[in-house]
Amino acid sequence: MLSLTQQNHFYQIFLCHGLGFGLATSMSYVPSLAIVSHHFKKRRAIAMSIVAGGTPAGAVAYTILLNNLLNGNLGFANSIRITAAANTVLLITGCALMRTRSLYSEKSQMPYSQLLRRSSADYPYIFASIGFLLYGAGAFFPMFYIQLDSSMHGLGKEFSFYTIVILNGGNFVGRATAGFIAACCGISNAVITATLSSGIVTFAMMTLSTRAGSATIGLFFGYFSGLYVALSAPLIESLTHDLSQLGARMGISLFMAGLGSLIGTPLAGALLGSDYSWWKPAVLCGCVSVAGTAMFATTQLILQHRKQAVSVTAP
Repeated sequence: MLSLTQQNHFYQIFLCHGLGFGLATSMSYVPSLAIVSHHFKKRRAIAMSIVAGGTPAGAVAYTILLNNLLNGNLGFANSIRITAAANTVLLITGCALMRTRSLYSEKSQMPYSQLLRRSSADYPYIFASIGFLLYGAGAFFPMFYIQLDSSMHGLGKEFSFYTIVILNGGNFVGRATAGFIAACCGISNAVITATLSSGIVTFAMMTLSTRAGSATIGLFFGYFSGLYVALSAPLIESLTHDLSQLGARMGISLFMAGLGSLIGTPLAGALLGSDYSWWKPAVLCGCVSVAGTAMFATTQLILQHRKQAVSVTAP
């Protein structure tokens, strides 16, 4: 549908790409990760992080592919159709390979309203969901604006294009290694470290002025944000005692993350303004990301307190 949009008709792009593509990706992302969790127990975090690593790997390949197609002789419409055909083949293959496992009987399924009531009384889950909201509000500023920042500082059109490739490359490494890092230091600790580090890197956006600085920011932000994204689902899984509720609880938490990005990214653009005051959105998004870290740290503290209370009362 994107290939059929007409010039100067923004509503067509919004409907097919903004609304349609957004709904499609959100409806496919959560079930894909939830299904993977059905088949693993001991190494569930590693398996889910490897699956999540497919996104930045595809982003690296598709960014370069689309750039070459769009700047070639095919034109916009045909370039989009080629990538759409490739996506269709890959999605059909993925859907054909996925299989769910029955973790519960139909009688044990909980009504959604009851699940919401129970989740609202689960304080570690509540603080984690607030963390997703806050971090989502601050995390997308470097992703969306690093190319523009590099271009506005005169770092070259070609290099500015490859900043997003560098970011996605770091994102892939972060997601691919997330499971192994979580196995060493714990999921919650890894998420806290990743969100705090990416928040600090976000502050560095206000200092971007050289190619080395731009590449460093893209690489490190990509790595730490990839680490966070890959461990988001395992974090929710670790806070879910009944795996039959995992898909619903993942949907709620990632809805909060999506809501944060819906608020934070336009606000960052408004703060940037026509005079390109890079320090304003960098400070805001960095602070909000660190606030998200505080929520994840609170989740960890509550869990540790409960664990200590159980060990004290145990005979």
